[in-house]
Amino acid sequence: MNQQKSKSKSRSKDQEQRAKSKRPVSASPRLRVSASFFLALCSLLLAPCSLLAQPAAAPSPTPAEIGTWVNVGMLFLNGAVAIVTILSVNRKARREVTFAFEPASKEEFDKVVDTIKSDMASLREQMRQDRDVAQAAQEKRTIALHERINQILAAVSELRGRIEAEREK
Repeated sequence: MNQQKSKSKSRSKDQEQRAKSKRPVSASPRLRVSASFFLALCSLLLAPCSLLAQPAAAPSPTPAEIGTWVNVGMLFLNGAVAIVTILSVNRKARREVTFAFEPASKEEFDKVVDTIKSDMASLREQMRQDRDVAQAAQEKRTIALHERINQILAAVSELRGRIEAEREK
């Protein structure tokens, strides 16, 4: 316990001494800018020296560098697509449909009208035949249904007769 108290006291004393030794810096913004400029200038001047000290082998790219190059590639690809789109929109489209009016001759027109009339006549005849076949089939179904109804009616009347005979007894 005593050791812990003494450690905490010594830590607090160290912190107080550090706080006293620190002087508040009241540098102007211009001085701060010139200091950052000086650091940047020194790093630029020392960069060639650090490059000479590195081995000749090519360094492997970091994931951040790879991501940067991928983003740059996507940027150029988007630009290329935009350019192609702009160029293709301004080009005139080829039209395969012609809107020129070409009148038909009297003989061609009469031939087409005769063809349409004969097709309509054959269609009407086929419709009559289909209607006749459908009506004949419906009549057969109706006759069969009436026969079933008559059989059921005969059975019901027979049952009615038996029931009345039983009541009279």
